[in-house]
Amino acid sequence: MQQAGLARNLAAFSRFLEAASFSQGSVLNMAAVARDCGVRPKVVEDYFAILEDLLIAVRLPVFTRRAKRRLVAHPKFYFFDAGVFRAIRPRGPLDVAEEVEGPALETLLLQQLRALNDYRGLGYTLTTGGPAGATRSTSYSTASGASSRWR
Repeated sequence: MQQAGLARNLAAFSRFLEAASFSQGSVLNMAAVARDCGVRPKVVEDYFAILEDLLIAVRLPVFTRRAKRRLVAHPKFYFFDAGVFRAIRPRGPLDVAEEVEGPALETLLLQQLRALNDYRGLGYTLTTGGPAGATRSTSYSTASGASSRWR
């Protein structure tokens, strides 16, 4: 019931869904999503928890086994279905097709991997990054203070 109370402010939740759609297939930045929808970061965390509890979205954790550096441990965010993502994602006149189609294709691939994993009972845990994958290191910072070097 607490989650239903959080979604009572439908205008804020609607803005949250649009802001979350811009995070599809990318590293999740709660503060940026909160700033985009004009609510507190704690509310955004609760909204993401609601989406996960309702099986509308999934967060892929960062691969952490044998990390040699301190890594930025932000998960990647995906709506459970590419069609849901494409329906929620607003489009503007200056949008490039790859900005929408790339994450949609990545979501479709994730859907297939999750379905195969469940169907065959493989029991794998899907994660982002990996020993040779794209995990961000905190050893290099830009002028804004954000880590931007990919390993």
